[in-house]
Amino acid sequence: MQYRSTRANLNYQLDAPAAIIQGLSPEGGLFVPTTFPKPIFDLEQFKNMSYQETAKKVLATFFDDFSDEQLTQIVGESYGNQWDDEEVVKIAKHANNYYLELFHGPTLAFKDIALQVLPRLMHTAIKIKQNDSDIIILTATSGDTGGAAMSGFKGQDHTHVLTLKPLI
Repeated sequence: MQYRSTRANLNYQLDAPAAIIQGLSPEGGLFVPTTFPKPIFDLEQFKNMSYQETAKKVLATFFDDFSDEQLTQIVGESYGNQWDDEEVVKIAKHANNYYLELFHGPTLAFKDIALQVLPRLMHTAIKIKQNDSDIIILTATSGDTGGAAMSGFKGQDHTHVLTLKPLI
């Protein structure tokens, strides 16, 4: 699958590992698939799948450059023991309303959902591309983004996180 920028240069395309490593396109756009996949899922089977199984199925749809074994490892490391609930994302019911509980990650921030998997996708992308350069992740936050990023990238080779926080 090829990825392109959301901005001007539609001819600039990368495969998934290169897009993950680069982060933003040269003109500051985000990378999106050139053609969105049209998966055919049996939605009935999702009822009995774990969060990890669901995550792997969705990731495999967008990251066909990653092997089944790589995706299994990425998902296993991203949504494992660092969560305080094995369901990762719980659905709670209160007074006939349903709520997603997105606070069961290592920093209690909803951003853990993405910032646990991104570092592992990036680490694997580096291996696929045989890239030995260090990557610097720059965050700016007045809240929980920096903590979630630092937690997610902790222990990942070739990556460093710098967090800017405003002085109050």
